[in-house]
Amino acid sequence: MKHIKSNILAVLAALAISASANAVTLLEVDFDSLPTGAVTAANLNGVTSGSIGASWFLNTGRGAVHTIEADNSGNGDLALLSDDTNGGNAGDQQLNGFNMTGSGVDIYNFGGSSLLIEFETASRRSGNNKNLHYQLRNADSSTILDIIRWSNNGNVTVNGVVAGSGPTLGPNVNPWDSTSPNVYDVSLLIDSSGNVVGSFAGINFTTTLMGSNTDTIDRFQFFSGGSSNSHKGGYLNDIKFSSVPEPTTVALGVLGMIGLTFRRRRQA
Repeated sequence: MKHIKSNILAVLAALAISASANAVTLLEVDFDSLPTGAVTAANLNGVTSGSIGASWFLNTGRGAVHTIEADNSGNGDLALLSDDTNGGNAGDQQLNGFNMTGSGVDIYNFGGSSLLIEFETASRRSGNNKNLHYQLRNADSSTILDIIRWSNNGNVTVNGVVAGSGPTLGPNVNPWDSTSPNVYDVSLLIDSSGNVVGSFAGINFTTTLMGSNTDTIDRFQFFSGGSSNSHKGGYLNDIKFSSVPEPTTVALGVLGMIGLTFRRRRQA
């Protein structure tokens, strides 16, 4: 049985590598060319490239600040920090995100391809009942995928369903270090029927897009929230949206289900 499983993994890995090689980048955000310190939405727009394009927004309500942080590892892999420094407010706080330009991603009419979304994230602050979460929304600003709600107790929730128990929000990453074991990869594969296969910090999950098959993907949002009044904040890094030929996405889905995770973090 182990031998059979090993052969299956080898074949699926080869198919997954082939799919990656055929992927077409639609949107990419690389913060490495920005100066460290305070950042504006216009700065972020300047380092966002790709055919679908995006327009960033940064929420400064409740004392939230947005900065580009140097890489303490020395690798030069800079990250975006959004930090709600005001500890006197509970509830969700939208920190940052971007709107797709044009008509967004029409995932249900995507020309025989799936959408692959990848990014890195880490917690800067944590506290009782806190969470970080990430969403995709449609043109009406309705949530069509509550990607992950990463809670302080380690629970990872996708579209309201607990997908598994992973790392807690703490220990936090402070200062930013791209090689820290507390920086986690997020990957999502969305096919043209709205099926989703994802992975976060070794937790693999499947779900489907909410809404209807006329929805497009028009916005990516990063939130911090919770019922307590403690500080909150987190990092985003190396955001990438790609199209992947759909016949090979079956291999990627199975890989996600059996726990084989491909990491793309740059190492020293």
